[in-house]
Amino acid sequence: MISAAEATFRLSRPIGKDGTVRELLVDREKATGIRHPLLDQAIVPRQLDYLWRAFLVLHRGRAVAVDGIRPLSVREIAAYADLYGFRWTPWEIDTLLALDQRIVDLLNEVKRDGDNL
Repeated sequence: MISAAEATFRLSRPIGKDGTVRELLVDREKATGIRHPLLDQAIVPRQLDYLWRAFLVLHRGRAVAVDGIRPLSVREIAAYADLYGFRWTPWEIDTLLALDQRIVDLLNEVKRDGDNL
């Protein structure tokens, strides 16, 4: 799931005024018939879709600071569960935290190093 999330974030990166990396790769596939592997890596397993959707909600509400984005807190994850009447298992919390850490690292790399996703 973490590799699918990373690929999804890489594909969503804007490219000038031309759209996103995903749109560029899909257009290339239509023109050449060759599919870029990143497009297949961005598929979240169906069984984990609920966790991915929860992460996206949490991600949209995250704190941003001058030095980069802040990781989600366990408190924010618990608040999501309370709000939606959901009870996380320890595995789900660990997965959300691991996923979040990879995305935080990735987005902070982009902020630090430029557009080289």
